[in-house]
Amino acid sequence: PRPGDLVVLDVTLLNKDGMVRDPRQLKQRILAYLLTCNKAPISSHRDVSLNLKKQNPKASHVLDCTLYIKKRKLDIDRQAETRLAVIKNINPDLRQFNALDQLSSSPLLSIICDPMKNTQPLPTIDTQQNLHAQIMQDRLNPSQKKAVLTVAKACLTQSNSIHLIHGPPGCGKSEVIMGIILQMWLDKRGGNNSMRILLCAPSNAAIDDIFLRLMNFRQNCLINAPKYNMVRVGRSENKSINNLTLDTIVQNELKKQKSKLNDEEEKLVELSHLEAKKNQLTYQIENLGKKKNDFRYIQTLQTKLADTIKTIKELECGKTKKVSEVKQEREKKRNMELRVLENAHIIVTTLSSCYNSQMEMAHMQKKLKWTCCIVDEATQCIEPDNLIPLMLGVNNLVLVGDPQQLPATVLSETAKEHGLGRSLFARQRDWWQ
Repeated sequence: PRPGDLVVLDVTLLNKDGMVRDPRQLKQRILAYLLTCNKAPISSHRDVSLNLKKQNPKASHVLDCTLYIKKRKLDIDRQAETRLAVIKNINPDLRQFNALDQLSSSPLLSIICDPMKNTQPLPTIDTQQNLHAQIMQDRLNPSQKKAVLTVAKACLTQSNSIHLIHGPPGCGKSEVIMGIILQMWLDKRGGNNSMRILLCAPSNAAIDDIFLRLMNFRQNCLINAPKYNMVRVGRSENKSINNLTLDTIVQNELKKQKSKLNDEEEKLVELSHLEAKKNQLTYQIENLGKKKNDFRYIQTLQTKLADTIKTIKELECGKTKKVSEVKQEREKKRNMELRVLENAHIIVTTLSSCYNSQMEMAHMQKKLKWTCCIVDEATQCIEPDNLIPLMLGVNNLVLVGDPQQLPATVLSETAKEHGLGRSLFARQRDWWQ
C-alpha cells in the first residue's frame, strides 16, 4: 500500500464489555483512505502484539499507517489481526478535483471558461527570420518554422495566453515542441531571467520520448553553447532516463549519509508510533463514559499506558544524537529537491505527477515562475487533467495534439453525456471554428 490508496479494512470489534475475546467476535469491513504508510523491520523495541506474532510467525516488517475513515463509534480490537486490501490509488482523481477547485485563482480562468476572450494578438515575427543555428532549421517546413517562432516569442513576451498546435501523426509535432523549447532557451541564455518550462503529457511513454530527444540534443548539439538543466519528475519507464529523475539525483547525493542513519530513523518512527498510542490510551482513560465503573477495564488501560510510557522513556534514553540527524537528513532531502527543481530550466513530467508532493512543495515555498507549460498529446486527456499544471501558477499554456485521434477513455456514460471525454484542446478549437 502507498499514500493515496483507497483501501478496505477488515477489523475485529470488541464485545460490549471491551475485554472478552472469543470466536464470535464481530467482524466489520471499513472503507478507508491511506494518508501515510511507513514500513519498518520488526525489532526488539517495536510494540508488536504477541497474538499477531503467533498468527504470523514469518512476518518480518510492521506497517505504521494513518487512515481516514468515516466518523463513527467503533471499539476495535487492536490486538487482533486487521486485513487491508487496496482498491486503487485515487491521488490522480483527487488532483483533478483540486485543479477544478483552484481554477478560480488561475490567470487563465477567463479564457478557459470563455475561449472567445483569448483575443490577445500574436506577436509580429519576420517570416524571413532564421531560427538559431543549433535548431537545425532545415528539418522544419515553413508552417512549422512559423509556429516555432510565433509561440516562442509569445511565451517570452506575453502572458495569460493559450496556444494550440495541431496536426496528424507523423507531421512533426515533436520537432515543433523541440524547436519552441530550444528557440526560447537560445533567446534567453545569458539573461538575468532565465526560462523555466514545464513539459507534460498524459503518458509516461510520450514524455520519456521528448525527454530523450532533449537529453540527446543537449549532449550532442549544444557543444559550445550553455546547456540547459533538465529533470524528470515521477517514475520513468525508460532506464536511460533514470539518472536524471528527481528522486535519483537526490538519492545519489544523500546515499552515503542515508545508509548511516537507517537504524536511527527506524527508532524515530517507533517513537512517533508509541506517542500516538500513549495519546490514544490517555484519551480512553479520560473519556470512559459507560465504563467509568468498570475497574478491571480502567486498570487494564492504566497498565497499558504505564508500559507505553516506560517503553518511550527507554527509547528516549537509548537515543543517540543521530536521531536529530535523521530529522536534519529529511530536511536536507527536501531542500535538495527544492534546489534541483529551482535550478532546472526544463521540468518534464506526466500531467498527473506535475502536482505531486515535490512539485507542490516547490510551488508553495519557492513560487517558481514559469515561462510556459507545453502539453503534448493534449487531445488524449480529459479537461481536468489539462488544468492540473495551472495549480503551479502557469500563465502561458501551449497545447499540442491531433484532434482526429481518439479522445481519452471515459467509462461512465453519464460523464460522457456531460462532456468529460472532451479535452481542453478540443473545446478551445471548437470555439474558434
